[in-house]
Amino acid sequence: MGSYELPKPMRWVPTAVVIDTNLWGRGTLDITRLRDLARRLAKLRVKVWIPTQVVMEWARHAVDDIELIIPSWTSLRRAGLVDDRLPLSQDISVMLNQLLEAVNAVDNVTVLPMNGAAAVAGIRDQILRTGAGTVRQGVRTGAADSSWVRDALIAANNEPSRIVFLTKNSKDVYGTMQRLGISTEDIYVRPEHRLLDSIAAVANASEQMTAIVAHHLLELRHREVNKGLRVVTDAWLKVDDISVDYESFGGGGGEGLDAIDVRILPEPLLVGMTKLKVVSGGAVDATIEFEAILFGDLDLSRREIGDDGTVRSWQGTNENAVIKVPLVAEVSDGNVNGVTAAGEARAEAEPRWFNTPAIALAWLTDSLSSLAGVGVDLEAENLTDGFMLTGVGGRTVSCDLAYYSDDEWTLSFSGESIRAAMVCRGDRNTPRMRQSASGRMVKLRRNFEVRGEAADGHTTSPFPILAAVWDYLVDGMAHRRDVAAVCG
Repeated sequence: MGSYELPKPMRWVPTAVVIDTNLWGRGTLDITRLRDLARRLAKLRVKVWIPTQVVMEWARHAVDDIELIIPSWTSLRRAGLVDDRLPLSQDISVMLNQLLEAVNAVDNVTVLPMNGAAAVAGIRDQILRTGAGTVRQGVRTGAADSSWVRDALIAANNEPSRIVFLTKNSKDVYGTMQRLGISTEDIYVRPEHRLLDSIAAVANASEQMTAIVAHHLLELRHREVNKGLRVVTDAWLKVDDISVDYESFGGGGGEGLDAIDVRILPEPLLVGMTKLKVVSGGAVDATIEFEAILFGDLDLSRREIGDDGTVRSWQGTNENAVIKVPLVAEVSDGNVNGVTAAGEARAEAEPRWFNTPAIALAWLTDSLSSLAGVGVDLEAENLTDGFMLTGVGGRTVSCDLAYYSDDEWTLSFSGESIRAAMVCRGDRNTPRMRQSASGRMVKLRRNFEVRGEAADGHTTSPFPILAAVWDYLVDGMAHRRDVAAVCG
């Protein structure tokens, strides 16, 4: 595939990254993610530190999970489908030892010992509600958070700039550090998907690098789909840490419950990639940070454990979800060696309804221009006649725009092997105006819908159309089953 130039590394590299309990999922250990993270950081000569308190909390959460599956295991045992004995211990000490053994076996990972002075200070913070101390449902908490932050600082010889705290909850880290009189300017707190660009130089990925990663993802999914099976996402891209914007789905049911399992239903569509950055490490040809955009339905399981131990649960499906997944790809000699998750995925309902046709068109052009490997020519002052899309290797797609009444429009895509369209129409069954309480006539909002139209006239969501256009522009393989279904 040829050579590519990497950016020069930054001068500052931390000694270690410190992991918080809540980094993955619902505060449980993801050993695969830990191994991947530790391996990537080892190439940057950065260590991974895990406070003992964090492993303890992982053990507590694991035992809680075991208690939840016992009723199901009992039902399966009665049916003769599983062994009599559950092959997992509910003894918290046994679970802790098992997790400590697993974590200590990971290269480039060190479990930090607990410091007595830090533990005492953490209890003081909890009682006095200082630092990480707070009150949750009438119960004082924060001792563990305060003490593990202090332990990490002790391991760094009281030099906060030597470590990066990897957490979804920065409040407790900042609170404890401020309690110690340390300025927030000297503290580095990051979510996982912003870690690598904090400790290494980054640059925008070249067209060539974009094509390499895109081709790998498209071929990976294509191979799984061609097996003729109902494919879950994990079969070709492991995504099991997803936060859901339930409000965008209109609530989605089960409000107030914690998500215990969120999965994308079989055959999620790869819409495209965004935000490709090349990370310099010096010991690997290239590490690429990016987001993959998936489209599919979410299968949800949620629960709430009350103060009296009762469990309230809810299961359901949120359809037509857009899922943005932070990923890291490692490239060597022009080939992708692996793709791993690099943070929590975010899911929301697809945007299909807009206040005006102009806003809908702006959303569409912004969506196209955000896709890696796609250039949008919007030099004209107006888009009356449409515009041109350019992709990898000189591929182009012509976008012809036709306006109708009330500024409604159709945008037609045409290329060597692609024919599709996007249509913006108002809802004729919804009045455009209504009378307010004060007697004024006001415009109703969000009553213009954008939908996709395949070559055969079949109506679909906009996202399969975006996926087909992106696939053609970056990889040129529109014969794939998922793309052919849209393009005809």
